[in-house]
Formats: sequence, structure tokens, C-alpha cells
Amino acid sequence: MKFVQEACREECTAAGAKGDPDSISHSDGKMVMDDVRNVLTGDQYRGWLGH
Repeated sequence: MKFVQEACREECTAAGAKGDPDSISHSDGKMVMDDVRNVLTGDQYRGWLGH
């Protein structure tokens, strides 16, 4: 997860994103969410989403 977070942070910085603390990115977030889903187990992913 740390790698995914760092990659997202670097991409947002490179793209000039505003840095909204409640936002995954200023795109649709699909790539980041796919990476998160691939790293976590099903239970962990649901917990991360808050379900």
C-alpha cells in the first residue's frame, strides 16, 4: 500500500494536482483503485473502503 500511495502522490504532483486531502486523484481514480485492489485481499479491500 505504501508503494501505491507514493506512486499516486508522485503522479498527482507531476500533474499539478491541487492536493485535496479527500481526493484520491483528480482523474477518475481507476488506476489507483485497481492497484489497491491488487495489493489487498478481498476482506482488506472492503475494510479499506469502509464496507
